[in-house]
Amino acid sequence: MRKPVIFYSGNTVVRAGNIVGIRGEYLDQDWTAVISDGVRKETIDLIQQNRQSFKIQIPADFEEGIYTLELLGSQPLKIALNTPKVRWMQGDEGESTTPNGWVRLQGECLRIHDKAMPHMMLKAPDGTKIILYPERIYDDYSVGFVIPGLQPALYQATYWNGYASCECGILTVAPSPEAAWRKTVYNVTEYGLSNRSVQDCTEALNKLLARAEAEGGGVLYFPRGRYHLTGCFHIPAGVILRGDGYRYTQLFWTDEWRGTGTPENPKGGGWYPAQLPEVMITADGNFAIEDLEFAGGRVGRLLRAGSAKNPAKNVRIENVRVSINAFSGINGRHSQERYCAVLKETWHLWDGEEHDMLGIHGSIVKIRNCKFDWSGRLMSYGYQMEYLLMQNLEIGNVGAVRYWMPIGDLDKAIIEDCDINGWDVGCGGDNIYMARIQIRNTICGDREAFTTDIASGIEYHNTAAILDGCHFAFPDNVDLSRVKAGSKLCILSGTGAGQFRRVTGIEGQIVTIESPFDVQPDEHSHMTINRMFTNWYFKDFTIDNCGMLQFYVAQGNTVVDGVKTTRSTGIKGYGQFTYKGIQNNWYNSYINNELTEGNCYHRNGWFDYHDNFPGELTAHRLPGYSFLYITGRAGELIHLCCTVRGNILRDNCMIYIRSAKEGSVSDLIVDSNYSADSFCGIYVEGKPERMLLSGNACEQVEEAVHYEESRGVHPSQDW
Repeated sequence: MRKPVIFYSGNTVVRAGNIVGIRGEYLDQDWTAVISDGVRKETIDLIQQNRQSFKIQIPADFEEGIYTLELLGSQPLKIALNTPKVRWMQGDEGESTTPNGWVRLQGECLRIHDKAMPHMMLKAPDGTKIILYPERIYDDYSVGFVIPGLQPALYQATYWNGYASCECGILTVAPSPEAAWRKTVYNVTEYGLSNRSVQDCTEALNKLLARAEAEGGGVLYFPRGRYHLTGCFHIPAGVILRGDGYRYTQLFWTDEWRGTGTPENPKGGGWYPAQLPEVMITADGNFAIEDLEFAGGRVGRLLRAGSAKNPAKNVRIENVRVSINAFSGINGRHSQERYCAVLKETWHLWDGEEHDMLGIHGSIVKIRNCKFDWSGRLMSYGYQMEYLLMQNLEIGNVGAVRYWMPIGDLDKAIIEDCDINGWDVGCGGDNIYMARIQIRNTICGDREAFTTDIASGIEYHNTAAILDGCHFAFPDNVDLSRVKAGSKLCILSGTGAGQFRRVTGIEGQIVTIESPFDVQPDEHSHMTINRMFTNWYFKDFTIDNCGMLQFYVAQGNTVVDGVKTTRSTGIKGYGQFTYKGIQNNWYNSYINNELTEGNCYHRNGWFDYHDNFPGELTAHRLPGYSFLYITGRAGELIHLCCTVRGNILRDNCMIYIRSAKEGSVSDLIVDSNYSADSFCGIYVEGKPERMLLSGNACEQVEEAVHYEESRGVHPSQDW
C-alpha cells in the first residue's frame, strides 16, 4: 500500500466542536484515529473517509491550542492542527525593514487566542538570538513587530504562536532607500512659481525639477497656496514633492474653455480636456509625494510611474488628496456619455487603461493617509506591484465612470483601514491581506462590491506528459500563449488531485513548476493551468448597500473572516468554466461572517438571467435575497475543500450551495452556522460530493435545509 500524504488540513484556527477537512492521497487506510489537545487523548471517527480525503470533529471538551491527530495502523501518520504558517513578511521598506522600523507577518494561525503570547526570534549571522514580542496582534492572520536598532544584516526569523513555531525565512534589515536621498530643500516660490495667481507654473516647475535632478535630488517644497499648471512634469529619482498639507497646498490643472458651439455642445460654452496632456505626472521610481492636493476638472492619468519592463521602485504617496472630477465646470456638468465620447475620440483612451488615476508598475509602493475623489478608475489589473502598502484611504464621493476599480495585480500587499464609497473594487495576485475595509454604495456594476477578475490560462484540461518532477509537456494543440510565470498548474482529477504549483517558466510546450508535487500525477491525471490567486486574508470588512464580495476566477487558500454585509448581495465563491478555462476555487474558508437585511435591490437581473438553469433558486424566484453562495459550475473538482463555519445569516439571507455537475463541489463543510427569518437556512442544488452539514441552527425559518427536488436533488448517503 502506498504511503499516505497530506496536502491540506485547514487554514484557520479550529476549536472544540469544529469540523476539519483533510485532503491528500492514499488516505483510504484502516486507521485508528486518536486526537490529543496536549492534556487528554480521545479516539475519534474519520468521517466520509475515501482515498483522497476525510473529515474529523474536534471533541467538544478539548482545550484551545494545538491538536495532534495520530492515525495508527500499518501506515501511521501524524497531523498537527493550529500550527502557524507564515506566508510572507513585509517590512516598512517592503522587502526589508530598517533599524527601528517594523515588520509584519501574514499567514495562518498566527494567533490561537489572546492569552497565548506570540513572539518572533531573530538569529543574527554571528549566532546571537533576539526575541521580539508583538507591537500589535492585528488578528489571526497578521502580527506586527517593531525592529530594534539592529545592525544591517540578514537575520533568520522564527515565529511562535504561543504553542508551536514555524520558520519564516530571512529578514533583511537595511537602511531606508530614502535615507540616501539628498536633503536640500528648494522653496518653489523662489524659483518662479506663484501660489497666488492664475500664472501657469508648468515651465518654471519643469526647470526646477531639471535643476534638482542635475544636483542629485532634493525636496521641492510648495508653501501653502494654489499653483496653476497646464502641462505634464516628470519627478526625477531622489526627489520629494512636499506641501503644507492637502488642505493648504494645491496643484491644479484647468480645462480649456470653449465659448463657441461644438458638435458635442451646439449651444456653445463648456470646459473640455482636449488641450491638457494625457498624463499629468510621470516618474521612473525612487520618489515621494506628500502633503499636497491635486485638483482639476478632467479625466486622464494623474501619475504614470515605471513600466512592465522597467518597474518603478520605492514609491511613496502620503497625506495626499486628489479632487478631480470629469463632470465639473462653470457651465454645468458634462454627461458621462458625452465626456467618454470626447476622451475616446481625442485620445483613444477609453478602451484602455490611460484614464486610470495611478499607473504604477513597481515594487515597494506605499500609499497612506490619502483621500481620492476621482471620476475615473483608481488603478488597473495592468499594474503589477510587489510589496504594496495601502493604509487609511478614503476613496470615492465622485460619480464613477462606467468601470469597476481594480487596485492592481499584486504580490505581497497589505491593504487596511480604508473607506471606499461608490466603487466596485477588486484586485488580483498572491499573498494579499485586507482588513478593516468599508465598502459602501457601489454604483458602477452593482452586482459586485469586491471581485476578482481577469483570468488567464488554457482551455485544455486533460493529461500532460510528465518529463520529470518539475517539467510537463503539453500537446502541440494546446495554446500556452496565455500562460505566464506565476500561473498555477493544477491537478483536477486522478492521482494527486487537489494539488497546485506555481509556474516558473514556459518554453515551447514545456511548462516548469517551482517544486515537485507531493504526489506525482500519472497518465490518467487531468491538469489545467490558470492564474489562481492564492493566500488571501479578508478580515473585518463592512459592506453596506452593495453587491457581492466574490471570487470570480481561480482562488486558492483564501480566508474570509468577520465580513459584515447589510442590504448587499452577499459573499460568493464562484468555481466555474469561464475565460476559456477552468477557474477552480480550492481550500477557501468563510468563517464568522454576518449577513443581514437581505432585502437588497442590487441587480435583480443578476438573478433573473439564468434561464438556462430553469430549476435554479434565483431564476425569477428570490430577487433581493443575500447569499453565502458556494457554487461549482463546471466539471471535476471545481470547488474543493471549502469550509463555511460560524456564520450568522438574518433577514432573508441564506447559505446557497450549487453543484451544477456531480462532484463539481466536493468535500464541503457547513458547520455551526446560524440562520433566522428566512425562506430556509441552507439551500442545496445539484449533487455536491461528500458534503457535511453539522451543528447548524435555525430560528423562524421554514426549512433548515431545502433540497431542490425539481432537479432531482435529495440527501445522498454520504452527506
